[in-house]
Formats: sequence, structure tokens, C-alpha cells
Amino acid sequence: MKKEKKLTKKQLKRKEKRERNKKDKEWSLAIRVRDKCCVICGDKTKLNAHHIIPRENKDSRWLLENGVTLCVGCHKFRLNSAHRNPFWFFNQIKDRITKLENKVDEELK
Repeated sequence: MKKEKKLTKKQLKRKEKRERNKKDKEWSLAIRVRDKCCVICGDKTKLNAHHIIPRENKDSRWLLENGVTLCVGCHKFRLNSAHRNPFWFFNQIKDRITKLENKVDEELK
């Protein structure tokens, strides 16, 4: 039987980062496949998955309810975009935010 090699702290961090990146990509793809277009303007090109609650929050990072598909304009580049004007963005998707709040509450029980 092969003896399992212990990983150094640096190797373990790299492995965890690779796993996190893989989950991020899977989450992003699932969001874009689900929505098929920008949920704000309907554009179907250059789509990004956007976290409603920032991904640093580990409880909701990979919940599908915590994501929406946005075109690059609605995501970052227009004056009214998710990153440049969060209040405008939240107003555009308030029904999704209510569903997300309910899901997070359920997860934390």
C-alpha cells in the first residue's frame, strides 16, 4: 500500500486555491447556463456570473440563488452597473434578493 505524502502548508494552500477556483468556474457556468442572458438588459454576448452577496461570504459563495448573469456592461462598465452603482443594481434584482435571503436563512438553521 502506498504511503500518503504529507503536504506542506504552502502546498495545502495551493491545493485549496485550485479547488476553490474549480468550484468558482463550475458555479459561474451553472449561473450562465441557467439564465442564458443578462438578467438586466437581455444581451446574450460576453456574459459574466455576478455574486449578489460578495463571494468572500463563504456561506453563500456557491449558492445558485446568489448569482445572476450579467453582460459586461451591466456587470462593470456602464454608469449603472452592478459594480459602479450597487443601489441601482439591487433595485433591479430585488425579487431575487428576497429569494436569496430566504435560502440563506434556511441554510443557517
